Amino acid sequence: MCFNVILYLKGMWIVGRGFNLLERILKNIDLSSNNLIGEIPKEVGHLIGFVSLNLSCNNLSGEIPFEIENLVSLDIFDLSINHFSEIIPSTLSKNNRLKVLDLSNNSLYGRIPTKRWMQTLDPSSFPEINFRKNMS
Repeated sequence: MCFNVILYLKGMWIVGRGFNLLERILKNIDLSSNNLIGEIPKEVGHLIGFVSLNLSCNNLSGEIPFEIENLVSLDIFDLSINHFSEIIPSTLSKNNRLKVLDLSNNSLYGRIPTKRWMQTLDPSSFPEINFRKNMS
């Protein structure tokens, strides 16, 4: 059974314990193509129950917060087509469930995080990782 849930958070301050409620309710969030501006708040690391986070096609910038490492249930992480311009965080390599990682079309630089568990995967089940059109 599948439900579509509309969650209105308009005019609410969601801090501290409010994230516990969101963590239990939200598993997938797609905020793509919403013209979001600014940085990803470090508090995103509190949403450890997330399975999918799509923030693509916005105007987000700055760095990808290191707190992303707390999202251990994340299967899909899409930050493509934004304006991130910092180093690719090494903490991305700590997620063993990640199947899709799209950081393309940004200005990220640095070493692409390596994952020991990736070397043991069957190529047919290999995660999709896209770093195209970034700085080298």
